[in-house]
Amino acid sequence: LFLFVFVRTNTRASIVCEMQTQIKCVSLTEACGRHSPAVQAARQFHGVPSKVCHHAKLRPCTSVSLDRRQRHASKLSRRGVFAAVNKDDSSSGSKPAKVVGMGGVGVDYLASVAAYPKADDKLRTEVLEVQGGGNCGNALTAISRLGAIPYVISKVGDDAMGDSIIDGLAQEGIKTDMMLRSPGPSPFTYIIVDRSGGTRTCIHTPGPECPPSDIDQSQVDAVLEGASLIYFDGRLTQAAVVVAKAAKSAGVPVLVEAERLRPDLEELLTYADYVATSKHFPQDLTEEDHVADAMLAMLDRLPDVQFMVTTLGVEGSVLVERRAAKAPSAGAGVSLKHTLEELKGAAAAAGADASAHTAAAAWLTTSAGASAKAACFAQVTFCPSYPLDQSDVVDTTGAGDAFIGSVCYSVANGLPRGQMLELASFVAATKCRKLGPRPGLPTAEEVPAALLQVAA
Repeated sequence: LFLFVFVRTNTRASIVCEMQTQIKCVSLTEACGRHSPAVQAARQFHGVPSKVCHHAKLRPCTSVSLDRRQRHASKLSRRGVFAAVNKDDSSSGSKPAKVVGMGGVGVDYLASVAAYPKADDKLRTEVLEVQGGGNCGNALTAISRLGAIPYVISKVGDDAMGDSIIDGLAQEGIKTDMMLRSPGPSPFTYIIVDRSGGTRTCIHTPGPECPPSDIDQSQVDAVLEGASLIYFDGRLTQAAVVVAKAAKSAGVPVLVEAERLRPDLEELLTYADYVATSKHFPQDLTEEDHVADAMLAMLDRLPDVQFMVTTLGVEGSVLVERRAAKAPSAGAGVSLKHTLEELKGAAAAAGADASAHTAAAAWLTTSAGASAKAACFAQVTFCPSYPLDQSDVVDTTGAGDAFIGSVCYSVANGLPRGQMLELASFVAATKCRKLGPRPGLPTAEEVPAALLQVAA
C-alpha cells in the first residue's frame, strides 16, 4: 500500500512512500520514474520534470496508469466532445445549457487493494492512480460530458498541484475563470478502494479557506449571466452563501447538495430551489428514524424548496416534489413512508427494469411514529438503481457526484423528473465500472438517447 504525504517548501513537494517494509523519502523533482511508477504517476500529474535518482529502490506495483487524465482528454478531443460542449449547436439553433458550480475540487490518490487492511497490516496495491477529484469538480465533469457548459467557482493553492487541478478541469471543458488561488497547499484526498468489500475509504486534506471577502461581486454577476442553474456542493459555505444570494437576486435557480452536516450548510439550504441529499443526511439533520419522515421534516423546514431528491444507495433514489394545492380536508393524507414502500414494491415487481415509478400527487404526512408532524402536497417518484453485476463494479468513488451532476444537467435542460432519475442512475452506475470519480463518466454518445431526449 502506498501512503503519500506531501511536505511543501515553497512550490516543492516531497513524497514519503511506504511499500512493504521499505521506506524511502524521494523529492518529486528528483524521483526516478524508472524505479518508482507510483512517484512517476504523481510527478507526471503535477507536471514536475523527470530527473534520475538511483537511490530510490522501490519495487513497482501491479499496474499504474500514468497521466490517464491527459490521455482521456485527448480521447475526448478526438471524439469532438469539447467542441460540442463549448459552442452553440448550430444544427438545432439552441445553445447548450450553462451550469455554474461552486465547491470542492482537488486531487485524488486512489489505491485499489484486494481487501481493506487491518491495523498494522502491510499490503500491495493492485492499481494506483492519480486523478482530479472533489465533489464539485466531479459533478461538473459529468455535466460537461453530457453536453452542458459548466463554470466552476472554487479555490486552490498556488502550488503545482493547483496548476494541475485547474488544467484538468479545463481539459474537461469546464470554464475556470472564477478559480481563486492563495499561498499554500491545494486540497487532496487519499482513497483506499476495497475491491472485495466494494467500499472506498477517503482521507481528505483540505486546501485554503475561502472567506466571503474572497468573492468579487462583479465577477459573480458576470458568471451568473445566462446560467440555467447554479449548484453548490456544500463546501466553502460562507462564501457560497454570498454567491447564493446573488443567484437568487439574478433569478438563477439554486441546487444545494447536502452530503453531511457542515458549518453554515443549513443557512445555505435556505436559498435552495432544489436539494439533493445523501442517504443519511435527512436523518442526521432531523434525527428522525426513517428517511421518508426525515425528508418530509426537512421540506417542512425549507418551504421554498421545490423538490428534494435523496439517494438510497443500492436501492435507488427518491424524489419528493411540491405541488400547488388547496388546504387539506380533515383526516386527509398518506404517509410518505407508506408511499415510498408502495413505489419500491412496484419497482421490484417490474424486475430488472430500471424505470422510475411515480405516485399521484397527494397530501403526504410523516408516519405515526415520527417526532416531527409535517405535511405537504407533493408527488413522489422512486427510481431503482441501474442494474449492474457486482463483478462489473470496480469503484464507487464519485458515484454520488455522477448522480448529482446528472440531476443538475436535467434541471438545466428541463427533463421530466422520472427521466432525470433514470439518467442519474445510469450515469452513476456507468461511472462505477472504472477506478476513480471521472474516467467512467459517460459522454452523451454513450448514454441511451431516450435518457437525454428533451420533450417538445
